[in-house]
Amino acid sequence: MKVLISAPIAGFKQYSINAWLDWISKQTYDNFDYLVCCNGKDQDKLVEMCKKVEISYSDGTVKQLKVLELLNSERISVIARITYSREMIRRYAVENNYDYIFFLDNDTIPYHKDAIQRLISREKDVISGLYFYKNTKQPVIIDAETNTNISLQKCEDLVMKNEICEVWGFGFGCLLLSRRAFENNAFDYELFGDERSDDFGYCHVLEQVGIKRYFDPTIICKHFNDPEVKKEHGTKLPFYIR
Repeated sequence: MKVLISAPIAGFKQYSINAWLDWISKQTYDNFDYLVCCNGKDQDKLVEMCKKVEISYSDGTVKQLKVLELLNSERISVIARITYSREMIRRYAVENNYDYIFFLDNDTIPYHKDAIQRLISREKDVISGLYFYKNTKQPVIIDAETNTNISLQKCEDLVMKNEICEVWGFGFGCLLLSRRAFENNAFDYELFGDERSDDFGYCHVLEQVGIKRYFDPTIICKHFNDPEVKKEHGTKLPFYIR
């Protein structure tokens, strides 16, 4: 099974890109390519930097970072940029015959090197790992039963049983999509505009075509903070209610 590890990225200062690349270089799944879609301000500089990236392995294999560019995107909203970037990635995966897209944001790093194999082994078309809103203990997962963020207790219960569960949706920080899920289902900014983010908007698309979404809490990730952004105290958690 051929996997495309991918992320939309923006901003010339990439505070966690080295951790992202380091995880990719050490992860244990070998049939993969890795790709970024650059967008926003200074994307020309970002593209130039990314095109120089390669990972060398002890057997002599070298994997070059594949780079897409969302042109003229600095004047559109953040949600629009990310949605169009994910759509470019999706089309690339379709055209180049990938079996899976593994969306892994470059600030969301799995603790396990075998995260891809473990998610594939669950045999689901759409399955997310576990990460939290920054500076919180709130998972970026929408429980299908409550239509609000899943509880830590439910996550712990699932981990103890090594089980997964069906959910309504999630952020796309650590998400495996099978070809059945992504081949004919586009990231369509026109559906919601800026009223709904790219990830929850796509969960709606999948729901409409009857593709179930699952959550594996054993694939836990660290969600890195930008060191230049000050922490805000007393900020309300960004709960999402369907």
